[in-house]
Amino acid sequence: MKNIYFSIIALFLATSVFAQDEIPSRPNPPKLVNDLTNTLNKGEQQQLERKLVAYNDSTSTQVAILIVPTYGQYDPNQFGVEVFDKWKIGEAGKDNGLLITVAMQDKKMFINTGYGLEDVVPDGAASTIINEYMKPAFRNNNYYKGLDEATTIIFDLAAGKYTADKIADNDAGKGIGLGAFLIFFFIIITIISRIRRVRNHHMGGGSMGMLTLMMLLGSGGRSHGGSFGDFNSGGGSFGGGGGGFGGFGGGMTGGGGAGGSW
Repeated sequence: MKNIYFSIIALFLATSVFAQDEIPSRPNPPKLVNDLTNTLNKGEQQQLERKLVAYNDSTSTQVAILIVPTYGQYDPNQFGVEVFDKWKIGEAGKDNGLLITVAMQDKKMFINTGYGLEDVVPDGAASTIINEYMKPAFRNNNYYKGLDEATTIIFDLAAGKYTADKIADNDAGKGIGLGAFLIFFFIIITIISRIRRVRNHHMGGGSMGMLTLMMLLGSGGRSHGGSFGDFNSGGGSFGGGGGGFGGFGGGMTGGGGAGGSW
């Protein structure tokens, strides 16, 4: 009987230690980009680090990236909460931290927001960032691009360049984009067909048809400018010099955010 008790206690202790070890220790020296899998090459890690450090220096908002082999026994959200609480991402009192975790073996990712950023990057916005930008890039094994674009969008949200409503509108617009394109395509086909029927009766009909087509295509291409989904990655905007990251400041999270898989 004693042996059974000892075995149960030993198993409990081993499980507890294992669970604790699954949560990475606070990085020392402190870094905002922590790739424990070497998925990103050294240059990519340094470029993202410079970008996030420069943003932290100019705004006090801390955006951290953690890439791990697996979430282990945790679901992605709980894993992020545990890391957030252990590392204290963001400033105390402001709780202006955000954590992006990626588990390579699980092919899952999650964005956890601090209390102070929940209104700036609400769950719906975090979901759009993951599904529309990170997931497509990750499926092409372009992990740097996905993380670079995601952090740029987060910066723009925090700066007020985009709102959660605008992201939702843009996301919904993608659903009707194919239908609009097909309508536009059939209109062009109809115009070309009519031009061909009458070109024998009008001098230069073929040239006029080509000119009309070029004008229509040109105006159609310009109509898409300025949407949220067409932004250019702003990695260079925060890629300037400056000192290293000074360390996390005591921020907290309430468990807000969103996740996905690829």
